[in-house]
Amino acid sequence: MMNMNRRQLLAGMGGLAAASMINLPARAQSKTLVVPTLGGAWEQFWRSTLAPAFTAKSGDA
Repeated sequence: MMNMNRRQLLAGMGGLAAASMINLPARAQSKTLVVPTLGGAWEQFWRSTLAPAFTAKSGDA
């Protein structure tokens, strides 16, 4: 059995995590923005004030 100390284990886990992230596709090109909010008055504020201002600034319909 292989004896590993904590540093070697953490280095190996970090290397595996970094290697697994190499093939991830870029998700920045999506045209949909999802903003989770609370309901009620907060949702109404987002829909009536913030969302139209964001749409006007970004130029998307």
